[in-house]
Amino acid sequence: MTSRLRLESLLGYQSPHLFRGDTNFLQPDELQTVEAEVSTLVALTSMYADLPTIDVVGDVQVVPFVGIGFGAVRTKIGETVMSFPNKVTTVRANTHSDFAWLGTIGIAIEITPRMKLDLDWRYLDKGDIRTGRGFGRVEWRDGSRPTLPLDIAPTRAAMKARSLGLSIRFAFR
Repeated sequence: MTSRLRLESLLGYQSPHLFRGDTNFLQPDELQTVEAEVSTLVALTSMYADLPTIDVVGDVQVVPFVGIGFGAVRTKIGETVMSFPNKVTTVRANTHSDFAWLGTIGIAIEITPRMKLDLDWRYLDKGDIRTGRGFGRVEWRDGSRPTLPLDIAPTRAAMKARSLGLSIRFAFR
């Protein structure tokens, strides 16, 4: 008899990559982009429960499962640059730690008595990403005005992901 419960430890690193987006300022006729380098390190512990087995066709059996995990995430965001047609605003870099959690549903197909093929859908909430608080700067592209220091509060955005996964699970007993 095998247990219907299992644990998973996950350590994931997303190397620095360029985030690009649009600002939400109310000037629809102007190009307003945002760019920053972002990286994350996430550590989670998840628990999975296998549900009752379903007979599909012939000897093929599918085991539905659900899972939930909790942990922490550390996010780094580099200097954030907001571009407008006539000026550029730059906001300080920041590192932020937050709570992370994961929800999973999936199915497992037995390949051998000790090996299963898992297909799952995951929702991962990595908390917030936050720009730095403090002085940023506004620079006019044409040099018509001197650089303006600007005391800026942090900007926050939720970091959430949905993904499909395919993996092989081994049992060691």
